[in-house]
Amino acid sequence: MTPSVPGFNLGLRDAWDLAQEIRDTQPQMLGAEAMLAAYRSRRQLDREAGIRFTDTLVRLFSNDLPVLGAARAATLSMLDCLPFAIRFVAKRMVFGANG
Repeated sequence: MTPSVPGFNLGLRDAWDLAQEIRDTQPQMLGAEAMLAAYRSRRQLDREAGIRFTDTLVRLFSNDLPVLGAARAATLSMLDCLPFAIRFVAKRMVFGANG
């Protein structure tokens, strides 16, 4: 499976967490392997989840299989009826797996 390119929001969260890591690191440790490892660890769950989610969306919405078309329509109709579900999905898209 080739993941789709991570989205803009994921890039913003990457930048935010890197800024936090830099803020919390002593100046002499900036760029050290320990600092970079902490950043990678901090971002791993959100990055993997974001990439899997966007890849799945691309796969579901980029084909013309009739069964998937009906499932997509039913899912989107269901989301229209469940505002809390829309808020949950939107929150995860903006704030990521940790948000």
